Amino acid sequence: MTDTFNLVDKPWIRIRDVEGEVREVSLSEALTESHRIERLAGELPTQDFAVLRVLLAVLYRAVAPEPTGDPEGVWEELWNQERLPAAGFTAYLDAWKPRFDLLDSQRPFMQVPDLHTSKGEWRSLELLVPDCPGPGAMFRRRDPSISLGLGEASRWLLHCQAYDPSGIKSGAVGDQRVKGGKGYPTPVGWAGWMGGQYIEGTNLRETLLLNLVLDRRYDRRDVPLWEEEQHLTQEVRSPETCGPFGQLGLLTWPERRVRLHIEEGEVAEVLICNGDPIPYTLQSEHELMTPWRFSEPQSAKAKSIIYMPRSLTRGRALWRGLETLLPDPSGAKVKTKYGDAESARPSGVVNWVGKLVSEKVLPLGFQVRIVATGVEYGPQMAVISTVLADRLAFAGVLADVSSGAHRAAATTAVGETDAAIRALGSLADNLVVAAGGEAGPAREGAVSGAYEELDRAFRRWLRDLGPETSPDASLQNWREGCRRTLAARGEELVRNAPPAAWRGREHSGHVVSVGQADLWFRRSLAKALPFLPRDDLPATNYADESTTERTEP
Repeated sequence: MTDTFNLVDKPWIRIRDVEGEVREVSLSEALTESHRIERLAGELPTQDFAVLRVLLAVLYRAVAPEPTGDPEGVWEELWNQERLPAAGFTAYLDAWKPRFDLLDSQRPFMQVPDLHTSKGEWRSLELLVPDCPGPGAMFRRRDPSISLGLGEASRWLLHCQAYDPSGIKSGAVGDQRVKGGKGYPTPVGWAGWMGGQYIEGTNLRETLLLNLVLDRRYDRRDVPLWEEEQHLTQEVRSPETCGPFGQLGLLTWPERRVRLHIEEGEVAEVLICNGDPIPYTLQSEHELMTPWRFSEPQSAKAKSIIYMPRSLTRGRALWRGLETLLPDPSGAKVKTKYGDAESARPSGVVNWVGKLVSEKVLPLGFQVRIVATGVEYGPQMAVISTVLADRLAFAGVLADVSSGAHRAAATTAVGETDAAIRALGSLADNLVVAAGGEAGPAREGAVSGAYEELDRAFRRWLRDLGPETSPDASLQNWREGCRRTLAARGEELVRNAPPAAWRGREHSGHVVSVGQADLWFRRSLAKALPFLPRDDLPATNYADESTTERTEP
């Protein structure tokens, strides 16, 4: 029987190496060979995010355990090396190696060794491995009666701690919150609140360093879970004694109490109970891997300014919220009864890369590749409904707070594109009304189709908006192509209008006909995308390009 499986030297992290091979590596190898690993390649993007956060926790403690007076300089030294500093993390992993044993009898990694219920039952593995069914599902679990290898189970254990849904759990003996043998709902895993973000490099070494924020807040009490003096038990821990006190605690937070049931060297069943809830309204100064939004309801409840993680939205591309992703050089505030507040805050990792660009540690043309991932929960947040993921690339100049013109061009393009597509949606509605129908579904179809057609073109335009390009000329170029694309869609809607729509009808005090609807649309489109004649427009018209190529999720 297998009685040890130490994550430091046993393969469990699924990666794609630079030769394109997908395989499993140990925690030590992932760091030592990170320059030869292209990226993490787990079963889900959310699983990769959970694993990345554990790797970062190790790296933070191994190479940057204390604050420094020159965080950008220290980071630059790390960036200019071919490999991660093996001496630092090797010594660290050697010191803490016993805490990484998945099967340790006294302190198994991220588990409670004697976790049990009053009836001594175990549960199916479908509670550990999420199933996202339906058309277009990113992942479907195989038969939950088939056991998991220890490597794969380790990945899903991290995913569970990060994203486990709410709902009634098994009631652990010793947990004072249990009533009638049930663990009543507590919040979802901490990462489940987030539209998680990280900056992706050309290999895993670069990815880890780009997300290693060295000007973060430091607190001597802030350590990853495996460094905690007291091991996990069935009892809930007090926030006063266990935090979280900073980013390291959040990277490895035990939102659940878990115990894996091993049979013949594999995980056959699992027990998942309630763990430590996070004071989720108080983490905006700690968590660096999500953007934030000002929350009026939470602020009213707390009678102070509260920011909440900004989650991903199904069907809404990342670039449509570009203004909330980038640092705002104006430092604009909104007035609230609790004082001046920022309506949005970029993630700490984006702010950090922007600072590295501003300090010329990274060039203005450095390609910032954001990977965003999250989950959408079902009713009462009791099940994972959908896994969401998106990517976005742009030049570092957009994240540099001293280069406001390029940021302004990008955010203006998003706002004007939104307004222009709304005009197309109004045209679709008005044509239906003119024919005697009701507004609504036609607008939704026209709007979603327009965003889909423009999606790839906008991503390429944004990627090419670099320090060597004129922001004004590039913006005008986007307007030209976007206008042509949407005008063509409007013409198609007009051509397909039924005969009754040409006759029109009176609606809300106006005679609505095809001609009138088309006139309104053209006026709105011209207003949304103003034409400014220029002699120096770039040659490429992105919005006119074919969009049949598949966009990366």
